[in-house]
Amino acid sequence: MKKASLLLTLLMLMCFGMSKAEIVEIGASGGTETSNKFLPTYTYYKYSLTQQLYMPYEVDFVGSISRLCFYNESEDRERTFDLYLVAASKETFSSTTDWVPFSESDMVFSGSVNFKKGEWTEIKFNKKNFHRSAQDILAVIMVDNTGTYQSGTVLFKSYTTTSGQAMYKYEDTEGFDVGHLSEYSGTILNVKNQILLRGSDDAYIVAPLRSDELPLNSNSMYSMTEQIYTKEEIGRGGSITSISFYNKSEPVTRNIDIYLGETEYTYISTSQSSINATKDQLVFSGNVTFAEKEWTTITFTKPFKYSGENNLFVITDDNTGTIMSSPSYFLTFRTEDTAIGQAFSVSPHGSENINPCAQDGIFESHSVKNRIKLDIEGGSSSQSGTIEIGLSGESTNSYLPTYSFYNYSLTQQIYTQSEMGAAKDLTSVSFFNAGEEKMRNMDIYLVHTGKTVFTSDNDWIDFTKSDRAFSGNVTFEKDMWTTITFDTPFSYNGIDNLVLIVDDNTGEFSQGLACRVFDAPSQTLRIYSDDTNYNAGGLSNYSGTRMNVKNQITFAFATVINFETGDFSQFKFQNGSEHPWIVTNTAAADGNYCMMSGNAGVASSTSIIFATYTYEEDGYVCFDAMCMGEGTSTPWDKCVFYIDEEVQFTYGALGNYWTFYYYPVTSGTHTFKWEYTKDSSVNPEGDAFFVDNLRFLQGRSAEDMMDGISPLTSAPTGKEGIYNLTGQRLSKVQKGINIIGGRKVLVKSPLSCP
Repeated sequence: MKKASLLLTLLMLMCFGMSKAEIVEIGASGGTETSNKFLPTYTYYKYSLTQQLYMPYEVDFVGSISRLCFYNESEDRERTFDLYLVAASKETFSSTTDWVPFSESDMVFSGSVNFKKGEWTEIKFNKKNFHRSAQDILAVIMVDNTGTYQSGTVLFKSYTTTSGQAMYKYEDTEGFDVGHLSEYSGTILNVKNQILLRGSDDAYIVAPLRSDELPLNSNSMYSMTEQIYTKEEIGRGGSITSISFYNKSEPVTRNIDIYLGETEYTYISTSQSSINATKDQLVFSGNVTFAEKEWTTITFTKPFKYSGENNLFVITDDNTGTIMSSPSYFLTFRTEDTAIGQAFSVSPHGSENINPCAQDGIFESHSVKNRIKLDIEGGSSSQSGTIEIGLSGESTNSYLPTYSFYNYSLTQQIYTQSEMGAAKDLTSVSFFNAGEEKMRNMDIYLVHTGKTVFTSDNDWIDFTKSDRAFSGNVTFEKDMWTTITFDTPFSYNGIDNLVLIVDDNTGEFSQGLACRVFDAPSQTLRIYSDDTNYNAGGLSNYSGTRMNVKNQITFAFATVINFETGDFSQFKFQNGSEHPWIVTNTAAADGNYCMMSGNAGVASSTSIIFATYTYEEDGYVCFDAMCMGEGTSTPWDKCVFYIDEEVQFTYGALGNYWTFYYYPVTSGTHTFKWEYTKDSSVNPEGDAFFVDNLRFLQGRSAEDMMDGISPLTSAPTGKEGIYNLTGQRLSKVQKGINIIGGRKVLVKSPLSCP
């Protein structure tokens, strides 16, 4: 997991962030609907094993999955089974023994489930949630170990697929040894189950994924669609420079016009008919080839300045004048209110083109609209802000985050991934005290956890001194938010849940503290004493009390671009076209992913990637890098970093270790470039430039931002070689702070690159 850098105390700006859970529907369209008796379990036999592969374009969901549903079309059946979710490395089963390997650590559910007739049966995970990254092929594995068979055919909803995406095996004699899968010869199918996947937050449901003939109807000579996206869905204003659609079907080339505009309407009602565009709202006109099973990005000929204060309408006018032999299907999602539409399509009278500025035709309302991606530059976007959790309501209690009526107390509160959102560096936490002003001495710890709730009164989450983010006195002011700035920022990974631990070791009691809370069943565990403080290493000895509330809090954060999404979606990079940089899981500084140059093994080549960022105040750019080119003192392959085309460093084979770099920048817009240039011969180990944990920091002094690095008094500036802080020359880098080429760098644990 991503570790908090000891060198950073980060900028805090205010902006609201909240994530929503999703239900993703897979297989409801895009293939012929059917039924089968073999998947996900073959109930006519005592034991069965099934594996099904779902492609990234089918799932289209990134984040924590907490439950899965199957649809039983026949009689009720209760089965006992283990369910596993795995990120697979294959798209099809190549043979009858080509099973996806899995282990007990991949289990998300174990128990009995009654599959009800004629409805979706939800399997709520009781082992752990599964986190899916952007490009994962999802393997759904069920091991039915009921031990009894049930007569009669049980059919589950399915759909036709490419042959080889599902495989099954059944037995009547004994269950399956999952550690010896290669011993079982299964049967490959060309169908797989329709399924529903749900995210980890029950409070909000965004509609199921499906396909529809939006944003165009290639089965008509001409068509026009208009869709409304709410300001809440878009999130911010700025200059919109492109739009992307995902085509699930065959490649198709169409001649289209795209119009963008702002509207006060949330829905397009039948009485209103449609929204007319104006000529100055035309942002694109030309041919577009929508590739198969890919996002196709349409870059506008002129950007659209979106205020962020109104809803956005998108009109797509297809002027092609020809009919495709088969229709095109694009990713869509269901709108919140299906009675009236947020999307309309228009078919013309006869074979006439449609005028978006004066529409005339047959209108059809849709309860779905396209999934889209918008590139938005400028506006109110920030790499810093706050997470607000549970702020509605004014309920309070005296136990959380500390029970000041006793000398000592310990509380643990779980905040879920859906509440926390994406990866970020947490720099402070705030509580609202509605009681009397009180000062307490406390330690605050932050720990990642896979737990969603506390299951017993001694189900404590382990922590150590290395997890401590704050230690000291805190004065909780009356009727206001008290902000506690962390001594060391905590890098939240955006994948797990987070436990907030407050250890009050004041040693004396005081009355009157009452902080705001909200309902959260079994997500809090507390204990208090007048006699002793609490030993973190022996928590299992303490029996606490579970609570059904937890604190309203705000976390301040600065975003870290750590590539843990498995792609470049965290920031808009400008990637080189000939040898573009990629996101890889072979050599991350922390966690699983980093970005790396893309020209390994290519003689006399260059791989470049750019990032442009606007600083409202003076600040710093910081990142981890690993340079693995050819040459040391005289680099033949060069890892080069630029700010506004000025070289900041050039290294060849600096070594197979990660180093931390930071550079001052002034307010304004700056372009940062990472470049790997290879000469005409020799491919060294690694053969790449790696970058991870990129941050854009502003608004604080260098001493505040770079806490922990004291100024150099006798730095060997300009000298070749490696030195420690006392000026002593080293034969090789050591873990900690080194002077390399006159610059201070933090060297993390050496890492071998495959």
